[in-house]
Amino acid sequence: MVISVGAIARAAADGPTEVKIEAEGSVDYDLSTNLTTASKNVVLSKGDLTIECQNLIYDGETGVVRAFGDVKISTGDYSYQTQSLYYDLNRQTGNLAEFKGRLKGDSRDYYFFGRESALSLEEGVISKAAMTRCPK
Repeated sequence: MVISVGAIARAAADGPTEVKIEAEGSVDYDLSTNLTTASKNVVLSKGDLTIECQNLIYDGETGVVRAFGDVKISTGDYSYQTQSLYYDLNRQTGNLAEFKGRLKGDSRDYYFFGRESALSLEEGVISKAAMTRCPK
């Protein structure tokens, strides 16, 4: 099932971009609350941002995404994996708990893992983490 959320979300850097939510299970939209819930192999996309997970709640009013279960978020050269994610599509910022990730390098990729991270459009702030050039 696929749903393109009716309202056009605004991205600071690349203008209007539609939020698209796909799932193998269910995708439900509540018109009165502007909430979309989805389950089973969910993919949310907006511009070059992709969030994959097992369960997702998207608030169309605030642009906030809450994703749970085998979460993967990818944008540009970065990709992160975690079990839960809180991400604000409008501000392009978010938080994830224990995670691992990859940054695409010119000649080789960088791999990192840690306990907490704050994400933003411009930069990622990682605390209590380790980085290597060897995949694990």
